[in-house]
Amino acid sequence: MSTTTPDLPFGAQLIGQTEKSLDAVLKRVLVGSGLSEPEYVALRVCSDRAGEQRPALTARLATVFRKGDDHAADLVEHLSGAGLIDTDQQASVELTPAGRALHDRLVAQTDGIAERLWGDLPTDDLAITAHVLSTVLHRAAVERV
Repeated sequence: MSTTTPDLPFGAQLIGQTEKSLDAVLKRVLVGSGLSEPEYVALRVCSDRAGEQRPALTARLATVFRKGDDHAADLVEHLSGAGLIDTDQQASVELTPAGRALHDRLVAQTDGIAERLWGDLPTDDLAITAHVLSTVLHRAAVERV
């Protein structure tokens, strides 16, 4: 069975197949971590925004996931309950040592995969791709409203 696919023209099918393939790769990385894809993303956001107050972090997660404050608060609660972040309503959010170790291990794995997937592509191509995908992302956000 071939693992290559023919080049698709730019459009929804190409974006969708790419997203599904990247999602499958991430799910493979997350096996045994105890995290779902949204929890992994939330852990990364917590790491990037360490020191923020819980309400600001929850608001950021609500924006990232576009699923509302309740979904974001549930993610924060799950990570806290799993001992991956320290937080309460009054304190800033910080990764626990276990949360930091898991985060760093998973990020190293995903960064290694990203390097294999697009690390050798020309910088100009990546910049154009980022611009195009960002434009599509912003326009899709408007369509969802």
